Amino acid sequence: MRLPALSHAWFFTLALFIAVVLLPSRPPTDADLGWHLRTGEWMVENRDVMRVDHFSHTYAGEPRVAFDWVSDIILYTVWQIGGYAALGLMTSAIFFVIFIVVFNIVPGHIVARLIVFPFFVLISSIVWAPRPHIISLLFTAIVLWLIHGQKRGGDSRWLWVLPVIFLLWGNLHAGWALTALLMILTAIGEPLNRLMANRTAHVMDVTRWRRFIGAGAASAAALVVNPFGIAALIVPVIVLNDPSSQEFISEWQRTNLTSWRGALLAVYLLLLVACVVVPIIRRRGDWTHVLMMGVAVYIGLEYLRFVPFAVVIGAPIIIQELSRWLNATEWGRRRATPQPATSRLSFVFHYVVLGSLVALAVAYVAYATNPNNIREFQTNHWPLDAVEVMYEEDLPRELFNHYNWGGFLTWHAPDYPVFIDGRADLYTDFVFAAQDIWDGEGWEEAFAEWNINTVLVFPDNEIAAILRERDDWEIRHEDELSILLTRAR
Repeated sequence: MRLPALSHAWFFTLALFIAVVLLPSRPPTDADLGWHLRTGEWMVENRDVMRVDHFSHTYAGEPRVAFDWVSDIILYTVWQIGGYAALGLMTSAIFFVIFIVVFNIVPGHIVARLIVFPFFVLISSIVWAPRPHIISLLFTAIVLWLIHGQKRGGDSRWLWVLPVIFLLWGNLHAGWALTALLMILTAIGEPLNRLMANRTAHVMDVTRWRRFIGAGAASAAALVVNPFGIAALIVPVIVLNDPSSQEFISEWQRTNLTSWRGALLAVYLLLLVACVVVPIIRRRGDWTHVLMMGVAVYIGLEYLRFVPFAVVIGAPIIIQELSRWLNATEWGRRRATPQPATSRLSFVFHYVVLGSLVALAVAYVAYATNPNNIREFQTNHWPLDAVEVMYEEDLPRELFNHYNWGGFLTWHAPDYPVFIDGRADLYTDFVFAAQDIWDGEGWEEAFAEWNINTVLVFPDNEIAAILRERDDWEIRHEDELSILLTRAR
């Protein structure tokens, strides 16, 4: 069978597509994955929803709203099937679906898609990890597909998928709050488009808008159907207003525009603003797009965690407006339906490169899912060697650990209840107390209060320098990544 000749545009599309499938399968290095797995394990073994903390000795028995309880069960089940390798492959599969949805939200010129594609791949890589937020990114893309479909006159019966999505979402992750905001802004923006006699061709008619409002109300009601009721709906507010999250959790901090990813985001957001403002100036703009743009710019600059969401929100808007411009030019019209490359050299080049990329993808996935390689990769990021010493020497269970390793220890050292981990909604301001300790302030009183006999922190933490100099503490293990100390026997 003869291979079909490819256009240059389709060649680049396929090459980038392979990257989307390939890269998310990397071994996980997010320590918070540990407490997600442990929570899922507890619920599977106890056949119940976890309602109080079971993993720390500082907050043991304190109530916690496990708003992502279904996600935790899914993550643990996948881990049982194939360990970290299966989690990596699951992440790749989910991002493959996100890619398909995002680039089919609106019809568009292939060149416009190719312009957006690299931004999507490179910027969204920040969340390529097996954690519940990737489900939120997927559902956000699906809801945007439904919104833009209704603006283009799609079958309004699809709107009743929304309550089903939010019923699931309310038990999977708290990321529904952002998309609920986008739906509210759509409900505001579409009447504005009609009121201002907007010349854009894509505006919901009154009947479709009313059905959208009804589906939105049903979606809001569906969110309450969870084991925690209204309490689960408050979690996003708690996390966003928690000062400890802003200070200690990198993904909740502002985007660093001097980094390569931040610079790409800045270019992307400027392109988004241009694609929204220029049509407004030409009196054919879309006020729903204006409102969505405002959200995308704000969350993209204010929260590193939401950068991929900003990219997904902006993608259909940019593709639509760039396609209009391209289709208005002779150059663009000639490339609207890419023609296969005719030269033999192009034919050979396309398939040699694609074949090489496929081979590289297979080799990378094999490497990334190899248990020995995963172990080596994790040893370079997590204090696995220190944990082995803790178990081999049966060190005291009363542990003080650095915040960054709490989730890791919850999973890899379940017999050692942690001092703190990444569940910001549980600990809130207690994170500041933990910071004082690893900075060497008030540690004696805290260690006495919590009966601390084992310490696992970074070697450059001030508390490590203090304990090194004391006769009543001894080093049990130290490497470039961590230092493990216990009270002298």
